Amino acid sequence: NILYIRYLIIELQNSSLIDPLTKLKNRLSFQEDMKELIPLALREKMNIGVLLINIDRFRAVNDEHGDKFGDKFLQLYAKMIQENIRTSDIAIRFSGGEFLILLMNVIDEAKTLEIAESLKEALSNVYLVTPNGDHFKKTICMGISMFPQDSNDMDEIIKNAELALSDAKDQGRSIILRYQEDDG
Repeated sequence: NILYIRYLIIELQNSSLIDPLTKLKNRLSFQEDMKELIPLALREKMNIGVLLINIDRFRAVNDEHGDKFGDKFLQLYAKMIQENIRTSDIAIRFSGGEFLILLMNVIDEAKTLEIAESLKEALSNVYLVTPNGDHFKKTICMGISMFPQDSNDMDEIIKNAELALSDAKDQGRSIILRYQEDDG
């Protein structure tokens, strides 16, 4: 009976850290990981590429095809993301149609941009068949920030990636932008 209770507690803790739909880590898990990861990254002089991905006009997916179809689409994207990053990288369901990827110990900014472009290509080519038989695809926009080049504070890095993503979305669809500090 005690073992069963311990099992339930562990399952509860795990379920609070994993997004039930995509099986990716969630924001809470990300916050917990950062408590250990940031000091390690600073000590080891590790580069981390931070990619914030937004499915272009994702709300329309649910509106056009229903929530179940939208959920399947998110699951497919989560699977594709995991297949296109290294096992040492971290994928997080950030919110609705947004995913956050941490490219751990990436060589440099150029490699981060190369991985981002490859990921954009993979995600833009994945599709689901709609109930009426159409091949349904979406494009993505992506904002990129680099740790520690842009900041050694992960919250600020995320804000930078969000700013870059917002600028990318303002420019249209299927765009990747690297965070640039405003000069004035």
